[in-house]
Amino acid sequence: MAVLPFYSIAQNIVKPPLQSNDTALFRPETGVEQLSVQLYAVTASSADTFVNIDGALAQYNSLYNAVVDWQDAKKFGNINEGLGLLRDGVILSIERRPLITDYDTLFLDLTGTSVKTYQLRLTGSNWPEPSGLLCKLYDNYLNVYTNVNLTTTTTITFSITGNNGSASATRFMVLFAQPPQGGAVPVTFKGIEAALQNSATVIDWQVANEMDVLQYEIESSIDGTQFTQAGAVTATGASNYQWTDQPLTPAAFYRVVSIDNNGNKTYSTIVAINKTTINQSIEFAGNVDNGIALKFTGMPQGTYTAVLLGINGQRLAHKTISFGGGTSNVTVKFDGTQANGVRIVEIINPDKTKSFFKVNM
Repeated sequence: MAVLPFYSIAQNIVKPPLQSNDTALFRPETGVEQLSVQLYAVTASSADTFVNIDGALAQYNSLYNAVVDWQDAKKFGNINEGLGLLRDGVILSIERRPLITDYDTLFLDLTGTSVKTYQLRLTGSNWPEPSGLLCKLYDNYLNVYTNVNLTTTTTITFSITGNNGSASATRFMVLFAQPPQGGAVPVTFKGIEAALQNSATVIDWQVANEMDVLQYEIESSIDGTQFTQAGAVTATGASNYQWTDQPLTPAAFYRVVSIDNNGNKTYSTIVAINKTTINQSIEFAGNVDNGIALKFTGMPQGTYTAVLLGINGQRLAHKTISFGGGTSNVTVKFDGTQANGVRIVEIINPDKTKSFFKVNM
């Protein structure tokens, strides 16, 4: 008996009303560039035997859109393990996207796992040969990239352990990138890392065969798809480079682009970082003449407001604080008469959240 991949085909996709003779919804597309991602789990009877339990499909064609619409198929929830493609908050079993002209990212949604061994099997179909398209699977938990061959099946074995990070629904994503125009790649990216240091993000990357490289541009993104330039570093012939994203920004994804003297570009892989782990706080640090000292820890750049209130809540004065981001002490001074006695200090953050301190000035 033939075993079909699990795509949860499209009973609940949204599209214009079907005509009585409209059967295209229930027919798979043929001849389009596509990548099948299948989830396998080890069987209880044998550590060497895996069974297919779910999967998802990404298809690429010039007629498809980058947004979630009626061409995509929403995912049905599974009782146990489930694998889908996450886009704009919607989990899909089939995602249809435009042809890749530069880069693209597929965000896998892996749920319902238990402590055991699994496999992801990625199979490409109908990609032109030689396309030159680069494809990698990124494991955010292990921070490991695996090359994906779009002309055959690539198998990645992984384990869910007692560590919560190993079972994260967003552990995996698939990264695509077109090679630069103009022939040989002038530089090889050997690695790229992103780490939080003192409320800033430090990007380190290693290169080899650096020839005729003019500079490296660092690009950042909040969604892993739309990137903008965040900085630049001049090429010096070194094998290691570093750039710091300071002050703290919301960016969660980074990549580096090498630009040679002819304008050709080479892209590194994408690295992700979780900035929600940063300890952000504003604390009262003591009195100063006619004012107070505040300690800002890991706070974003922006305009803050310090409001001086009487003990009964009456507004006495306010001061604007232009903060450059990160961690440092800030002094706020008020009029001498207003700053005498027991007072309440209200701090209004750039996002309009507030904190309060009771001080004896």
